[in-house]
Amino acid sequence: MKIELVKAKEADKVFLLNLRKRTMVPYLERAGIYLSEKEHKAGVSKNFSNFYLILKMNKRIGLIKYKVDEKGIEIL
Repeated sequence: MKIELVKAKEADKVFLLNLRKRTMVPYLERAGIYLSEKEHKAGVSKNFSNFYLILKMNKRIGLIKYKVDEKGIEIL
């Protein structure tokens, strides 16, 4: 089984928006937070340069957001 991280591209935003809504909406709504489509799109755009797709056998299965600087790696 091959797992790899690949920098997200603009073309991945539809996948990322759908992933965000599938994973975040239930959690947010249980907390009483109801976001608009525009707010979800803003969430996908925030820190986009730090988005990496998780691929399993060349299929997108998830996302990790991280940045590397002189202090180390920060998972966002």
